[in-house]
Amino acid sequence: MSSILPGYEYDIFVSYRQKDNKGERWVSEFVDALKTELDSTFKEEISVYFDINPHDGLLETHDVNDSLKEKLKCLVFIPIISQTYCDPGSFAWEHEFKAFLKQAARDRFGLKIKLTGGNVASRILPVKIHNLDPEDKSLLESEMGGVLRPIEFIYKSSGVNRPLKPNDSRTENLNHTYYRDQINKVANSVKEIITGFKIFDIQKIESPSEKVSSANLPEAVSAKNFKLRIAIWSFIIIGLLVSGYFLQSALFKTSHNPVDKSIAVLPFKNMSNDPEQEYFSNGMMEEILNHLFKIGGLKIPSGTSSMRFKGSQLSVREIARELGVSYVLEGNVSRSGDNVRIIVRLINGKNEQLLWTEDYKSAMTAVNLFEIQSDVAEHVADRMMVVINPEVKKRIEAIPTKNTEAYTLFLQTWTEYLQFDEAKSKLERAILLDSGYADAYAGLAYYWLNEGGVVGNLGREQILEKAEPLMKKAVQLNNNSVVVHSTMAILRLWYFWDFESVEKELTIFKQLNPSNSDLEYFISDYLLASGKFREALHFAENALDRNKKLDNWIDLGLAYYFNNQPDKSLKTIETANKLFPDHRWVKRTEIKILVGQEKFDKAIAQFESYSPDIDVNKLIPFLLGHMGIAYFRTGKKSHSGLFLNELIARSRKSVGGSPSFFAAAVYTSMGEKEKAMEFLEKAYTDHEVEMYWLKVEPLFRPLHGDPRFEDLLLKIGFK
Repeated sequence: MSSILPGYEYDIFVSYRQKDNKGERWVSEFVDALKTELDSTFKEEISVYFDINPHDGLLETHDVNDSLKEKLKCLVFIPIISQTYCDPGSFAWEHEFKAFLKQAARDRFGLKIKLTGGNVASRILPVKIHNLDPEDKSLLESEMGGVLRPIEFIYKSSGVNRPLKPNDSRTENLNHTYYRDQINKVANSVKEIITGFKIFDIQKIESPSEKVSSANLPEAVSAKNFKLRIAIWSFIIIGLLVSGYFLQSALFKTSHNPVDKSIAVLPFKNMSNDPEQEYFSNGMMEEILNHLFKIGGLKIPSGTSSMRFKGSQLSVREIARELGVSYVLEGNVSRSGDNVRIIVRLINGKNEQLLWTEDYKSAMTAVNLFEIQSDVAEHVADRMMVVINPEVKKRIEAIPTKNTEAYTLFLQTWTEYLQFDEAKSKLERAILLDSGYADAYAGLAYYWLNEGGVVGNLGREQILEKAEPLMKKAVQLNNNSVVVHSTMAILRLWYFWDFESVEKELTIFKQLNPSNSDLEYFISDYLLASGKFREALHFAENALDRNKKLDNWIDLGLAYYFNNQPDKSLKTIETANKLFPDHRWVKRTEIKILVGQEKFDKAIAQFESYSPDIDVNKLIPFLLGHMGIAYFRTGKKSHSGLFLNELIARSRKSVGGSPSFFAAAVYTSMGEKEKAMEFLEKAYTDHEVEMYWLKVEPLFRPLHGDPRFEDLLLKIGFK
């Protein structure tokens, strides 16, 4: 018996493990009961495919013939979900469940069908007969691309986990389910889905172009009614002609407005049951993201934007809406000994339809991992109708290192920020294993730069002695590495205040990674510090439009601030406060703007709500400086003196956080220009990172025109 819809072999395909039908033959009994219920639910005959002797065993022995592939062409797929069903080594899982997922995603209806009430249902209708282990539930949900919502046939009591039987007592079953009712639920769900198919098909085949003639009209239809129908059809035809004109115009315009090609890569799930492998699942997500960044024409939220949805219970549709994308790529990763398995799924973010999925199983080697990453990127581009030019394809398929241990060491340091000594040890080991691994050299240089510029444990000369040779080697090995060029931009800005070189490196970075938004904060920072305020504002507005992440809200608030638009500046930061409540960077930015606008009382109120227990030892120089100014200008000189003294003490020990720079800012607000210049000279001599802001920082406006200040700007490199 064939399906009630043309093009399909069966209406229902029942998939199960052979071992779940032994003994009391629960599955056979379920199918018989379902067929009886379907007879009383449908007017038509509903065909059910059920193999009484299904294949089972190891995948290596499987020979999937064409007849099974044809039988999988069904409207509804019912997997009997048991403790043994979710097994990648079983025939039912690999060649029925996963095969149907792929096949349904490609047919004219897709994996999900719209029901009569407007809701959407999956064509996979799970029947669950056991409570599942968490990893099996996660595997199922990751394959299906959504939360598992089965119809349960489980008998529950203390210590019992077995299928519900027809003669089980409802009162003794803790779930209080009744076998007959559950069978009815399955049949009604099947009816809803198949009705959705019929409505979809009718809408597709109905056409207003049928010929109207008197021969086709019932005798009861009068000539007047016939003329009326002709008039209506004439009106419709004219309407179609008119709409066709506008449709042609619309299609012409569409060629200038490409289909939305926005996609988010969500954090991959770690399925290894080993928290120590979290870096690996994060690394695979980041690496696939980096491959997609190389492809132009895509709108992709940054990794930091996507990472906040790790472990989220939101649906794919909700996440896509929040990130402002049309497509979502998700997956999971598991490692077992020397083997790795990576499952990826491309999903339509608007209707949650599965568009493409792949299950990669391979030996755990660097070469295999890079090949998987590039294969995923190329498949995604193909599905999103993006053409990859040969040069970009070559870069995507490049193998940075063939040494697996070196690659995993790099992933550990690059996806999980480590303490300096631990990161240094791992990256040095990676270089020892592969002396030609450019990213490892650049990664180690980055940690040295951070140790000096941010942590402040080392002076400039000590940092450059270590970092420059590493960067020179990295550039020689791979001048197409985005890690190399992004690190070089930081080196040239922080340690040389060389705006021209920074711009050159950022240009190369964008050429290599046209869809990457991860360095937007750095670019906005650079534009503002170099005095390109209008350009910075334009960049920040576009960046926020592309990607509404925390950094972009802060960048736009600062851009308005430097462009002398105080109301817009504070309003933007207030919005960021609502979206990211109590986030320290938002609070710090708000304090900076309030102090710059001389709204000192408000700045103090924000600071004291943000840090009620004022312990100067725990405050960064940024806050010590801005609040030292605010307290001084509101007459609280004891507080101001406390903050200033802490800055002075720190400036004698470390350059981390630029303490001399902020001490100079406090002295400037006090009108003590000599002291301010003294500490600015010290900040210059110590090469404090914050000095590249000196030209544009509003806190130093009282010093503008002073020959010593202007000379200092020239020495830094400002024209």
